Amino acid sequence: MWFAETPWPPIIISLVLSAVFFSRWNQKRKQFSLVIAIVLLVLSPGIYLIEQNIVTEKEKLEEIIYGLSHAFQQGQVKESLFYVHKKNLVDKARIKKALKYIEVGDDMRITDLRIKISQDDALSATTLFRANATISFRNNSLGYKPSRWKISWYKDGSAWKIIQIEQLHIVNGKTINTPI
Repeated sequence: MWFAETPWPPIIISLVLSAVFFSRWNQKRKQFSLVIAIVLLVLSPGIYLIEQNIVTEKEKLEEIIYGLSHAFQQGQVKESLFYVHKKNLVDKARIKKALKYIEVGDDMRITDLRIKISQDDALSATTLFRANATISFRNNSLGYKPSRWKISWYKDGSAWKIIQIEQLHIVNGKTINTPI
């Protein structure tokens, strides 16, 4: 597990320390300081490469949210249901029904994505986000509609699966009941 979501803080720290050791070598001409400065300088691109190959659980969930939203936007039932836990029959039925009646425009945007992984067991997580798009219901355009969502996740083996989907009020964040 990587200790940061981005490689830039450790890279900056490495570069600053390299500059400090180089400055120290420049003043005292001790070879040890020069060696440390060079090692830290060479280490910086390595940190970037290592970070690119490490995918955190938050990054996995972010990728799943985008995959789910894309599948839903394309009207792909099987792909949309892939992300839902096999015991979550309520949300599976809601997704099937929604995909039967609702079309999502190509202008869909996912914004304000927040991911919280449980500190207790690391097997559960919650994602909060906004999905904004042009919506059509039974071929009647409803226009550009903002929406807000909360999805609860459970890590089933190595895969994250949806255990509950809640649509939230766009302003106050309270759960709203949808007709679908």
